[in-house]
Amino acid sequence: RAYRSADAIITNSRFMADEIGRYFSIDTGKVSVLYPPIPTGAGVWRAPPPKPRVGIVNPKPEKGGLLFSQLAQSRPDWSFVYFGPSDIGFSLPNITYGGWSSDPFDLYRQLDVMIVPSQWHEPFGRVAVEAISHGVPALVSNRGGLPETVDARFVVDSDSCLSWSNAIISLTENSDSAKDAWQRSMR
Repeated sequence: RAYRSADAIITNSRFMADEIGRYFSIDTGKVSVLYPPIPTGAGVWRAPPPKPRVGIVNPKPEKGGLLFSQLAQSRPDWSFVYFGPSDIGFSLPNITYGGWSSDPFDLYRQLDVMIVPSQWHEPFGRVAVEAISHGVPALVSNRGGLPETVDARFVVDSDSCLSWSNAIISLTENSDSAKDAWQRSMR
């Protein structure tokens, strides 16, 4: 009732604007998108090395924790770091717990690539925007508002471990193309 009677509605992504319109049968013309303000970081491109440090925030199942673990298992030559309020205790030697900090710089300086393989339709995707603003390319799943946060080249259309691994390899092998996509994402 509140949505229908409102003169204007503000939401955090085009995805959510469409969802509100569809779910509540509201004319999306009265729904505006205001992306959340996110402090920018260093903003300097850091090309991922051939053996990257791959990170994820809060690797719960709905955030892609299983895919993160599968990637680490399939790529023992890469380092994997996860961040969250507590240590989950992954049992693979190439996965480490990076802790938790209110300062995004503390997280992103430890990474070469951020992955956001969400299994649900995230309304926005703050982690991807923060990573990009700190010079770290962010690969996101093609769900919810996540594709709005990065250049299309950083969107992974499949949930397969192989697709995500190939996307990371592409970043390391095609630095100029990845840098171009990162610059478009910054804009």
